[in-house]
Amino acid sequence: MNLETALKESQKALYKGSASQRISTQNYPGELFLTKDALIYISSYPSYAEKIPLNTIANVYIKSLPSRLRIERINGKTETFGVLKRKVWIEQIKRVRGEA
Repeated sequence: MNLETALKESQKALYKGSASQRISTQNYPGELFLTKDALIYISSYPSYAEKIPLNTIANVYIKSLPSRLRIERINGKTETFGVLKRKVWIEQIKRVRGEA
């Protein structure tokens, strides 16, 4: 997803917060946004954005490490984010998906 589009879509956030995306052994700081149909992660450095449509998420759960939120996608790909209030994030994602 291009950064400009991500910034426009993030303005429609229903819930947002500081986050870091874990890729391999690196953490990339940024912001995580929940919109009515996607999770959008915008990295502070390096500058990039990722959109995870809610209908592609198979499961959302707390990873055993502190502050880790794991997003498991239908295609088997997983994303790990460091966030505050992990349980609130899960509740919000489930609410928006109509599961709560």
